[in-house]
Amino acid sequence: PTGLVGSEMCIRDRIHAQRLLVENGYDETVSDAMRELRRREDPLTQIHAEWTMRGVERLRGAFPVSSELLESQLRYLPDSVSEYAEFEQSENARIAFLAICGLKRVDLSKFASRLAAVAHRFPGDPWIRKAIVSASGSRSGEILSGVLKGAVPEHADLLRDLAQVSAAHGVDERVYPVLFQVEESTPMWAKFAILEGVSNGLRSAKGPLKGKSLSSVLDAVLDDQQQELAPARAALESAREVALDVSAPTNDRIAAVPLLGGLPGDTALDSIGQLLGPDMRPALRDAAFRELSTLNRGKVAELLFSKWQVLSPEIQQKGILHLSRSNDTAKQLLQKMVEGEISRGLLPV
Repeated sequence: PTGLVGSEMCIRDRIHAQRLLVENGYDETVSDAMRELRRREDPLTQIHAEWTMRGVERLRGAFPVSSELLESQLRYLPDSVSEYAEFEQSENARIAFLAICGLKRVDLSKFASRLAAVAHRFPGDPWIRKAIVSASGSRSGEILSGVLKGAVPEHADLLRDLAQVSAAHGVDERVYPVLFQVEESTPMWAKFAILEGVSNGLRSAKGPLKGKSLSSVLDAVLDDQQQELAPARAALESAREVALDVSAPTNDRIAAVPLLGGLPGDTALDSIGQLLGPDMRPALRDAAFRELSTLNRGKVAELLFSKWQVLSPEIQQKGILHLSRSNDTAKQLLQKMVEGEISRGLLPV
């Protein structure tokens, strides 16, 4: 096992020493390798000792290597598909993701499909969502396409974020391919999530599409592309109807809410206001208030005051906190309390 030890050893030498140990079945070296794995600070020594034990079929059960160790040392594995493949199937989301990043150095062509696959294995995992988005780069559109195949509601945030990353480039080549992925067969909640992401990305875009609204981008395409964008346009136009439809699936209604803020004039306020009532599901009310808080604060104050007596205690608390962040609306709020229209007991202690 001395061939596995020493910081002066190059990776090629370590792999050669490891191969000799495994191919010759030197079982007596397993205990030495265990000690090296536990004792050595050098990460290369740790990871190669571990692989040696796997080679002589003594690791499983004999020495349960912690996921923390694997996670911290995966980056030191050589550029070999076989050495990453097993870790890609790990039940630990972080280890699987790190293995995919390692495989990227070996086979870039499958990077997007591998990230989409790990998203399907860990739906709704916030760490995986952030990791995939941060690693997506220019392949965000490809990953989004892969996630859409067999997508579940837990993927809504990931679809939104990937669409936002693409749209933030502010160029036709990154925005329209994402919008083209909104098809008739796409689940309604997924359509809304993608459209929300594109809308958010356009707001912060730095390219030629900077400042453009989602509706204007949909209207700016050539005649031969109108048909491809028809499902996206239809979904945008149906957002208000779906959000207010009490018979529609809750996931669809919640996903439609972020698109209401882009409606013209007072239509946005009126539509969102209808979702704040006590008869609405808490998750739907919360989504409505989040979108409401992005609109003009003065207009929001007027809406909240007009509906105050029918708002749930949770929404009242959110409203007080939101209005307190502006001097003008804070003064209006205090005046309502002085007049007895709003209880002073709602003020945070």
